[in-house]
Amino acid sequence: MPAAMEEERQPLPSHPPPAPPVAVNAWTSCTLSLNKECERVMKKQKVFHAAASSFLTSSQTFSQENPSAPHGGGASAAQSSASAVKTAFKELSACVGKLGKAIEKETQASEELVGASVNDAPVDAKLLDELIADHLAREGLHATLKAHVGASNITMPASSSEDVQQALQAARALRNHHDLKPALAYINSHAEELAKLPDLSPSARIAAAAEATCAPENPVPPPLLVRAGDQPLRPATLLVHSLAFLEAAREGGAPSAIIYARKHLAAFTRIHTKDVQKLMGSLLVAPSAWASGPYASLAGDTLWCAAADALETDAMRLAGLPTREPLATTFHAGMEVMPTLHKLSAVLSRSGVGASAGQSWAARPTLPVALEVSETFASTFTCPVSRERASADNEPTLLPCGHALCEKSVRRLGRPPHGRMKCPYCPAQFNMSDCMRIVL
Repeated sequence: MPAAMEEERQPLPSHPPPAPPVAVNAWTSCTLSLNKECERVMKKQKVFHAAASSFLTSSQTFSQENPSAPHGGGASAAQSSASAVKTAFKELSACVGKLGKAIEKETQASEELVGASVNDAPVDAKLLDELIADHLAREGLHATLKAHVGASNITMPASSSEDVQQALQAARALRNHHDLKPALAYINSHAEELAKLPDLSPSARIAAAAEATCAPENPVPPPLLVRAGDQPLRPATLLVHSLAFLEAAREGGAPSAIIYARKHLAAFTRIHTKDVQKLMGSLLVAPSAWASGPYASLAGDTLWCAAADALETDAMRLAGLPTREPLATTFHAGMEVMPTLHKLSAVLSRSGVGASAGQSWAARPTLPVALEVSETFASTFTCPVSRERASADNEPTLLPCGHALCEKSVRRLGRPPHGRMKCPYCPAQFNMSDCMRIVL
């Protein structure tokens, strides 16, 4: 899967039709049925846990009060607790059995929902093995990864490289243990590479466009890649140093935190002004009071998880890999388009052409209908300038400012005297080498 497929994709303007009600209801009913059974099991498990705890407490109390009592004897309270444990265990076992039957039943229903024509579609086994290997590498399951790679006869995924694994381990340390040392070691050892990464925040996009307009003589514009629709993205370096700043404030007070901010946070004051201002404002409040009020986001797990996510994202960008896991993306996309595929299969079957027609479209490289997946991907793209539909010879291209055109339209853009192109929708200027191909 190309590295550009996930990371810097501009969502294409589209208005997908609503999913077929019949298919959605059928698919949703499977999930709701399993959820109800799981809720019953969880309730019975809580009842069993409470009964078992009560029995153990009663037995321990009786043993302490009657040390000479014969083994197996007990007060009426302990005996009633034992009876309650037996009853709760029987009910829990019955619910677990019903859950197993429900899973088996709904699995069969799901296979019918997908349709035979979809199940018979060709699958690239090697690509699937590579996606699984990438998933195992990102999860840090190294022993399983080696076994899978050996059994599948594929190469180790790029996400298993030493630099990527160092970042993933540091992210897990942030998220699970609130340990800053691995993350600080990673960003310090990769400071130059991280500083060269394009800033993905909308504020950086605006600033770069203004600079390109005010200083056209500058031959190199600020690098910029934006994924519209996302929340403002903050670089991992800023978030990790923010956590270190807060730790310095807790341990050494405001003077120590200010010294750290001057050394590590000054570079972010222009683009991420509000984030730095909030950090500095927290020094006016005692660390014990951060949990409430305007600084609550600095005291809980939110900032630690955000730093871990940003560290994983930036590490994947440095390695030229998708920031989102391809296997998870494929799974969620399949869940969204499955009702449409089911309805398409049902329509073909009812049209009288027979089951062979349903199998024929499943084996084709393209589908007879467009499948839109949320707001991130699109199966088709029409250039807003030429009104031509994108193809293998005229692929959609993402400009540095975030707008998307077909490649031929980009190459036909007028060139200013200094040899750079100008976006037809904003003042941004760029070179052809700054553009990125969008994979549909």
